[in-house]
Amino acid sequence: MGVENQLERAERLVREIEEAERDVSRAEARLAAARQRAASVRSRQSSTDRRAAEKARNEAREADAAVGAAETALEQARRKLGTSRAAREELGRGMVRYVSDQNRAVAQVRKAMAAAPYGREDLSRLRQQATGHARTGNRVLQILGMETIALDEGEDPRAPIPSAGAVASRAPGGLDESQSFATVGAPSVPASYVARRAGEPVLGTGLEDFAENFRYDLRRSLGKMAPPPGLLFSPAPLPMGYDEQQLAERVLRGYADQLGDTPYAPAVMDRLRQVADEELAPFSLGTHPRIMAVDRPNDPPEQSEHCNPHPAADVEASWVLCSHAYGPDSPEAQAAAWRYLETIETSDKELSARLDRARPIAEAARQSYYAFSDAHDVTALTSDEYLEFSRLKAASDEAGEIERELERALGRVRSRRAEVEQGLDPARRTTFTGRGGTRDFEHAYDGLITVPQGYVYDDTMGCCGVATTGGMANQQTGERNGYPRYLERFYSSHNMHYEFDLDERDKNGGTSAARRVSVLRSYGLSAGTRTFGIGVRAQDQVSLEQLAQLSERGYSLALSLHAEDLLGRDIAPRPLVMPSGANTEEWEVNHSVAVAGFDFDAAGKVTCMWVSDTGGFLQGLGLRTNRIPITRERFEKMRGSTLYMTVEWALQPGSGHPSQP
Repeated sequence: MGVENQLERAERLVREIEEAERDVSRAEARLAAARQRAASVRSRQSSTDRRAAEKARNEAREADAAVGAAETALEQARRKLGTSRAAREELGRGMVRYVSDQNRAVAQVRKAMAAAPYGREDLSRLRQQATGHARTGNRVLQILGMETIALDEGEDPRAPIPSAGAVASRAPGGLDESQSFATVGAPSVPASYVARRAGEPVLGTGLEDFAENFRYDLRRSLGKMAPPPGLLFSPAPLPMGYDEQQLAERVLRGYADQLGDTPYAPAVMDRLRQVADEELAPFSLGTHPRIMAVDRPNDPPEQSEHCNPHPAADVEASWVLCSHAYGPDSPEAQAAAWRYLETIETSDKELSARLDRARPIAEAARQSYYAFSDAHDVTALTSDEYLEFSRLKAASDEAGEIERELERALGRVRSRRAEVEQGLDPARRTTFTGRGGTRDFEHAYDGLITVPQGYVYDDTMGCCGVATTGGMANQQTGERNGYPRYLERFYSSHNMHYEFDLDERDKNGGTSAARRVSVLRSYGLSAGTRTFGIGVRAQDQVSLEQLAQLSERGYSLALSLHAEDLLGRDIAPRPLVMPSGANTEEWEVNHSVAVAGFDFDAAGKVTCMWVSDTGGFLQGLGLRTNRIPITRERFEKMRGSTLYMTVEWALQPGSGHPSQP
């Protein structure tokens, strides 16, 4: 659907929201009236006249049913409003990304026009087209009532490109053009390594270009950089337990040897060490430069409620949010609906059993109250008789209220069940299998740390790797430890610190795959990793079937991925061309999630993988869930568009399965 078509969609969404808001107001008024009538009827149930009391009870049941219907209508109206608002937010986010992408396209074309000796007319048309698309996207944002994005008007496309010496003259250390690296033959990135944008020059030899070349080589050494697509080899996995600091020092020594004893070598090496400090930040999360490990005060006692404390609520929130974020007919929403239906069926059975037990108790209490009332003149009771009368009446009222509350609860469950079943496609029915073969979706997340990051410390947000590692260790050891225990473990381990920026604690922090595996091994577990995605040979890729088999055999699994791929109906957009060097963040993994299990269709084919996300990438409407389905289609798109996707595994030795998958 073109961006022009989104204008009509935006106008339609605005109208739907206005209509839904009116529906909610009307439903709230009807519910208030129904509750007022129910309260009036309920006040007449205390009559000592049996017929009057029985009539009042029947009217109360009808009034309660009317209240339940009004509550259901209000809930449906609010859900419709929430769906429309969520669609508005989703369209807005999509337009923000779209306009940003068009802005980047304008900038890329502008650079190409500055460098290209020919083809300027075609490039100019491309630039005008991208600018027009960006303006249309901004118009969509205006209709939605959202903030627009400033468009890239650019600079003169025929402006000369700064020379390497000019770049160096602006760099720290006071280097001028006479001291530029062009005079000493410093190396630049080989042209074969550079996946260039159209018309963009190869990296030069100024100070910052030299630093970027170093950053590129350092990332390759740390396992953060895969070769550009199309090469005939794939990167070999790094050995577990390698020391990142030692690898960085090795690369620094190589560059120091190239610089030799030149007078500006100290200033250059200072800049390269600064780059090394930035790159040694853990890279499994979106980290920030200049992070440092920090000792924390004594942690509070361990809290088991960090591990799947509200499974049923999480399942419901997953269904609601999957419908809003991905669309009610999407594979994700269908997967969440089938899992939610299982929870509803369980609640239906439990409430029905409780109601079956409560009804005879309530009836016996009423009969005792009626029998006493028939046998005595309630207007002339002795003190002892009055106490007995009061006790029987209170018991009858309490038992009756319990009965009515169970009836209302069962009515709500069955109303929700009908709503969920109405949107289900029987042909897309799936069954769930979790770690070790469990079929219980609610409790397949037991042991995993499921509460959001920042739950224990509001300044410790970037700890998804800590949460996934802790959850894997819990599953294999049978513990239910939470954030404090595992944060302490990462802090206290040599070269395995969880780290975050002191100035931006709420945004930064992280762990590396090697550090996470080392922590798992410190608990006596067999553990390892396997990298896949862009740059990995087809025969070395990881499939959903392989992961499902490992999970069913009892392995605990975690996945490193690009977090933004979880946000919308499709994975996050990437630029058309992937650059080489250090500018590949939009393709790299930046988040870690634990794997809870897999859905299978009637033929036994894996349809989706359920993960536990502590980063809040599925939230809205006042809800937040850690339970996110990654469908087969989404997984394969992610695998083909992401650098350094990694699966981590852990297994308790002696479990009857090979310790090496």
